[in-house]
Order: sequence, then structure tokens, then C-alpha cells
Amino acid sequence: MKILLKLLENNEDFLASFSNKDSGSKSLTYSNLKVVVGLDFGTTYSGFSYCLVANKQNICSNEIWPGKVSKLKINTILWYDVKHNDIVLWGASALARKPSR
Repeated sequence: MKILLKLLENNEDFLASFSNKDSGSKSLTYSNLKVVVGLDFGTTYSGFSYCLVANKQNICSNEIWPGKVSKLKINTILWYDVKHNDIVLWGASALARKPSR
């Protein structure tokens, strides 16, 4: 919660960095924001949370992942096809196919 409060304190400076005063375009304001998303791509586990700006006290964290894994974070692992071009599986499903050493 402290992180969210700090982000709100620094909101004006943060949003000012996105405005382009030379183009004459409408700058982004806090009132334009509807959802705040937090992504955590870790080397071992990954996860995400979000909250609606209108209800800052209700932070929602994903707890259901493919493969019926019920945890806040999922293994950061990708399983590619034999040509290494396309992702076939990710997370718990890819970990289940991991060859034993």
C-alpha cells in the first residue's frame, strides 16, 4: 500500500513526463487513468496485480493461472517449438514438460 501511495504522490511529475507540449496534443492527466496495473516479471516467478483508480483500496492480484495453479505468482518459464519461433506452453504447463536432468 505504501508503494501505491508514493506513486500517487509522484503522479504529477510522472504524468508530466508523458506530455508533449510541442505537438499541441492533449496531455495525459490523472483523470484519464482508469486502471493501474503492476507487472512483476521475475527470473523465477512472475505475477500481476491491478486496481481500478476509482477504488484504490481494492488491489486485485491474479491467483488463477493456466494449469489450475492457484498461487499469486507463476513460474517464469516458456516452452518453444523445435524451431524456437513460437511459444507452445508457458508457466506451470511448460514446467511440467521440463526434461529431468
